[in-house]
Amino acid sequence: MREVPNADDVLAAADVVNGIARATPLTALAGTGLLLKCESQQVTGSFKLRGAVAAVAAAAASGVAHVVAGSSGNHGIALAHAAAARGIKATVFMTRSSSMWKRERIRREGAEVVLCDHGNDQRDQAAREHAARTGAMFVSSHDDAAVIAGQGTVAMEVLQQAPEVTHIFVPVGGGGLLAGTCLVAGATGVRVIGVEPVGADRYTRSLRVGRPVRLDRVSTACDGVRAQTPGRLSFACVRDTVHRMVTVTDAQVFAAMTQLATAGLPCEVTGALAVAGALSVGIEPGATAVAVVSGANSHMVTQPGRAAISAGSPAESSATGVGNEQVQKI
Repeated sequence: MREVPNADDVLAAADVVNGIARATPLTALAGTGLLLKCESQQVTGSFKLRGAVAAVAAAAASGVAHVVAGSSGNHGIALAHAAAARGIKATVFMTRSSSMWKRERIRREGAEVVLCDHGNDQRDQAAREHAARTGAMFVSSHDDAAVIAGQGTVAMEVLQQAPEVTHIFVPVGGGGLLAGTCLVAGATGVRVIGVEPVGADRYTRSLRVGRPVRLDRVSTACDGVRAQTPGRLSFACVRDTVHRMVTVTDAQVFAAMTQLATAGLPCEVTGALAVAGALSVGIEPGATAVAVVSGANSHMVTQPGRAAISAGSPAESSATGVGNEQVQKI
């Protein structure tokens, strides 16, 4: 696979992903005019399985026996699952502020969890160093060509399920799902809208100046999108194709989360991010808009009536620092 993936790589990834990741449903959110791509119902509870399956398949084809990643949780769960299916060892580095529930889920999938201090950048650096020392393959959650191609299969399914789609709202952390969506949907004229928390707006700022910028600190309850820096490959895929970025508050995300739970579609906090973005800007008359519900890996998703309250618990919403005023160009 070429370094910066394209739509052909997504097609190739689909051959690997299909049969392991499930085709998730497209469901209408009553009273909103919005369609939901329910990756919250994926085998491992999030869209991350798609990229992990593609990356582990590439690793296995190269004879790799050990994969390493840095993760807030869902990538780690997915990588552990995909690696176990092929008999490959997996090690996942996580920050001490990460969800305890997700750490245990990763361990149950058979991977080793290593905790580290500081933020996501330092976590990923520790994972890279460990991979270099042990001869393992580092698999980025968002800045790996195979991962991006695998995530692009979400948009591929959306186009198959709703050929009339005009807008796709995507939650954005490191940018792997946004990049994969841009490769597939952006090339067709579908408007791809990325959604970030106001306290973790690295793509919004980066696209404004035309190059990646680094947030020294992020502050959001959305634990799955606390990346401090846009992925290099992801940014290259997104820069000229994404239609716009939208930022939302944690309160808007909690409100969307509660609305989804009431509709019988419980999800984790980050899982409601794209829905919050779509509801905040509204659906244009005549448009067919889809929002990706990205995951449901949390202890409280089985308690829909308490979703917004439980989501604020320390184990699920502790942030990497407070405030995001300082930005360092890279």
